[in-house]
Amino acid sequence: MENQFWISESECRNQYAIATYLIESPLKPEEALIKIAKEQSLSNWSGNPNKEQKIIKAYSAKGVTGSIKVFTINKAPSLSTNLALPNKAYYVFTAKIAFPIINFGGMLATMYNTIVGEIHNIGVLTGIKVLDIKFPEPYLRNFRGPRFGILGIRKILEEPVSPIFIGPVKPCVGLTPREFGKTAYEVLKGGFHIVKDDELIVETSYSRFKDRVRETVKWVRKAEDETGRRKMYFAHIGGDSDAISKLFEIAVKADVDGIMLSPAINGLDIANRFRGKLPIITHNTLMYASSRHPSLGVKFSLWSKLQRIAGADIMLTPAKFGSFDIMDEKEYLDNVETCWENLFQYRTIFPAFSGSQSPISLELHFRTLKKSDFIIVSGAAAYGHPMGGTAGAKSFVQAWTAVSSGITLSNYAKTREELRVSMETFGKDLIHLIEHKNRNGN
Repeated sequence: MENQFWISESECRNQYAIATYLIESPLKPEEALIKIAKEQSLSNWSGNPNKEQKIIKAYSAKGVTGSIKVFTINKAPSLSTNLALPNKAYYVFTAKIAFPIINFGGMLATMYNTIVGEIHNIGVLTGIKVLDIKFPEPYLRNFRGPRFGILGIRKILEEPVSPIFIGPVKPCVGLTPREFGKTAYEVLKGGFHIVKDDELIVETSYSRFKDRVRETVKWVRKAEDETGRRKMYFAHIGGDSDAISKLFEIAVKADVDGIMLSPAINGLDIANRFRGKLPIITHNTLMYASSRHPSLGVKFSLWSKLQRIAGADIMLTPAKFGSFDIMDEKEYLDNVETCWENLFQYRTIFPAFSGSQSPISLELHFRTLKKSDFIIVSGAAAYGHPMGGTAGAKSFVQAWTAVSSGITLSNYAKTREELRVSMETFGKDLIHLIEHKNRNGN
């Protein structure tokens, strides 16, 4: 073991970011860890370590002593690679590597490139996933985190208790600006707090961005006037990178209430670019490709942490109890906790659950999380309600009234037509989960 490439966690103090990895390799764990550390700092540098002690000490990544935990030894690799060795044991283990923050500057992208960058290119690793990164305070001071967060969004909406309901306008393509705005108005009139663009719509020949945001803002204000409640509209500032600043200017001029960004498409730190100007939703598009495989990529909760650091106020997240239910319960809870936990001086942010969310999934989220600081993002069960979008929105408001009062949805739905129809149409397969929680006293 090359001692100069190891460091204890206590020695890291405020000078290193510590990344935790899940690794599979035919190399012994100590060898695999040092190979990653060298590759992601010194690269394939072949100088004489005895002559370059100062460089290694100050600038090289290092394995954290005592951090290796071997879980199992496989007989075959999880992922194919031309460098996999036949008739070898494949160690599966977690371990930590410390990265000097002096190499990052004050940038998220450089940090991410260092800790995640090319690790998946290393052929003798037949599995590697980044589970978490622990950042020292000197690095976190480079970023201000969310300006609004949970408390700020609740203050704008004057909604202190209820989960927040967002309606991504559906269908997400094919609507003229007026159709888009009027569709948004319907769910806001029914009790939704926020509407937003879908990530698939930015600028089209039938729905110019400028026309759509102006028209939608008009309908949002109409809903405010009629309901006497504050409403918000988040415009999607996406597309090619050279268009984003111009789109933002148009959105601000149109008096939108917030913006939605797609960091995996337009840059990890894009929220930091617009932080503080308007409330920000960061969308998870493309991130499933990096997080879903159990032994490859980046754990989604780490992505949520990075978006919180960058300045997101709302983070669209994988959702249990719907069509995006791709996480086990521990991952789901870890991800939510990342949005809520103490992190430096940053505000807490809303996890926003999407993917076939319904009044039934609303109850399941609340009963699982034991608090209401989350967002339900519903398309089909809102806009696709058989009685119309306003009724669809009302069904969620009715569900929350029932859940927060300790009344079963089925009983409350007996006198609430919108909720009854919604329960008959959406999420019926989730009823057994509520019954299970009832039997177990949850």
